[in-house]
Amino acid sequence: MRHQILLYLFLFFGSPLQDEDAFFPKKAFYPRNEFLDDLNIEIYSGHFASFKEPSLWELSKKDKQRVVYRIVWYTMLRDLDPLCIRIEKKSEQYTLRLSQHQRGNKSRYGGALVLEQSRKLTSREWAKVASLIDKSGFWTAPAEIQETRGYADGDCILIEGVKDGKHHVIERMAVLAKPSYQELARTLLEMSGSKTLAQWDQIRERDRKDPEFDKDTETADLGDQ
Repeated sequence: MRHQILLYLFLFFGSPLQDEDAFFPKKAFYPRNEFLDDLNIEIYSGHFASFKEPSLWELSKKDKQRVVYRIVWYTMLRDLDPLCIRIEKKSEQYTLRLSQHQRGNKSRYGGALVLEQSRKLTSREWAKVASLIDKSGFWTAPAEIQETRGYADGDCILIEGVKDGKHHVIERMAVLAKPSYQELARTLLEMSGSKTLAQWDQIRERDRKDPEFDKDTETADLGDQ
């Protein structure tokens, strides 16, 4: 059902971005399904265009010294503007950027940028996020997992990273994400000072009361269905 919803959005709102708007390489999400891969790339590239965010994939090819992590949180059926948090290490400087754009109505990607703010991070804050990334197994995790297939309701998180010239991205339904991914998302929301932190906590508290979603493992899936 989730793929049916994404297909509807794709057909209703229009054709893909052009090649010059390359936020992701081909097969980033679905190595053996070109249509679904293009669909996911289209949707998330549109989000990043609305967030006024750069392409981390392009950055990974140009600057092998940069380390950047980025997370997008959005809901499919709730009234929450899509949100993006990017943290970056450049030399010994650490920064965080928070942005939100309006939910889409006339545009397939959303409306105007409604929030944009930045601040410096301490080395301790950066180390905490880096530790959570390592703990989660992000760099070796598949882009999508079997557990999320057919699950249409709820909220999604996309986690993207650049390190040592390597680019990686994963997408998870937040309700089914490993606790380490949920902890990472909450930590970044807290560091950003986003007012949506309370909403994140409310949704996760509701999830914890549902035993169906008490999961701590993921079934590897290359996203080819």
